[in-house]
Amino acid sequence: MDVFHYERVKFELAEILRSASARADGSNGVFAPAARELFARLAEDRFNLVVAGRFSRGKTSLMNALLDTTRLPVGMLPVTSVITTVSYGSQERMTIEYEANALPVHVPVERIGDYIKEAGNPRNECHIRFARVQLPSSLLRCGFHFVGTPGIGSTIAETTRTTLGFLSEADALLLVTSYEDPMPDDELEVARSAHVCGRRVIIVINKEDIVEEQARAAGCGYVRARAVSIGIEDPAVFSICASSGGDGVLELAHALTRLLVDDKNSHFLRSMYSRIENYLKTLPESRPEMERLASLPSTIRSMRSPGDGAPAAQSKNFSTCGICSKVAQAVVTFLASYQFELVRSASAAHDSPSSWGSAPCTSGNTTYSPDHEASVLHLQRRSNAWPSGCGIRRTQMGMR
Repeated sequence: MDVFHYERVKFELAEILRSASARADGSNGVFAPAARELFARLAEDRFNLVVAGRFSRGKTSLMNALLDTTRLPVGMLPVTSVITTVSYGSQERMTIEYEANALPVHVPVERIGDYIKEAGNPRNECHIRFARVQLPSSLLRCGFHFVGTPGIGSTIAETTRTTLGFLSEADALLLVTSYEDPMPDDELEVARSAHVCGRRVIIVINKEDIVEEQARAAGCGYVRARAVSIGIEDPAVFSICASSGGDGVLELAHALTRLLVDDKNSHFLRSMYSRIENYLKTLPESRPEMERLASLPSTIRSMRSPGDGAPAAQSKNFSTCGICSKVAQAVVTFLASYQFELVRSASAAHDSPSSWGSAPCTSGNTTYSPDHEASVLHLQRRSNAWPSGCGIRRTQMGMR
């Protein structure tokens, strides 16, 4: 997707939201919480990948495997009682947001079980709205916000209600089922609800280690047929063993990365369009903004990417280069670490870039050098205008 058009549509969505909210709130500059949340999502390019499914399907084990961590608690009985978001951070960190308290509370990541496990917080009696965890995971650095949800279908009705109530916040759904009882009606309904709202649905069949290869093929075929029955064309189905990792988890991680790189922008704009439309319906006298919004769908639909339909022409000519991937990962790691040092240490912000040596390179008519790169980083930090997807809040620098 062309970055210029993507930013232009985002700016138009923000203007529509600002115009309607200002009128509804008396133009006093203090918007309703729902509007502030939408503004934040637009500014941060926040892409929620919601992980859902029945209890004891291995949802948390899968998240641990994908993120290469053991921090998220697992167990045989219903474990998670709270919506848990996991995003990128240069250091491990956890913040608890309570329903009745606007101020978040920082707690050690080691104590995560005391807040999100059913044993430590039964039926969410502590009234926690969100547990937000930051981890230094390479997959999270790509821009995903993993959202772990309580399992559906357990005897604890509150967990099912919590999960179903959060599905509207998903930008994409990672539905985890298993070979023990693949894709029952309640999981199928979760997939259908996400699909009819225009969300991408990725289906994972966990615990492949308990069945033979022939049974795996039959199980995958059955799940695909169930997904097609609710209108999902060519469903993405992955067979894995979350507890042992392996090729299945690696293939899923690659697919998620492709989703972010190829499809994220178009899916994000579509989901934001839907959310803003629903918000406008709750406001009086929002007809001008509704008409303005109605002029955008064709523009958003035209922003197709390889994952939205037929592969783009360039997809046939290029394949992933292992060397380029490692170089890109090293660059991102360096920038993330240096960005953290700039914020943390005043001395690092004033270090002379001349000590880095000189290794200028040229691209087109522009010459780049370490001095030039340091200046760009300094200006970006001051303007808070880091590139999309790096997990740092951005501002509109007069760009339309």
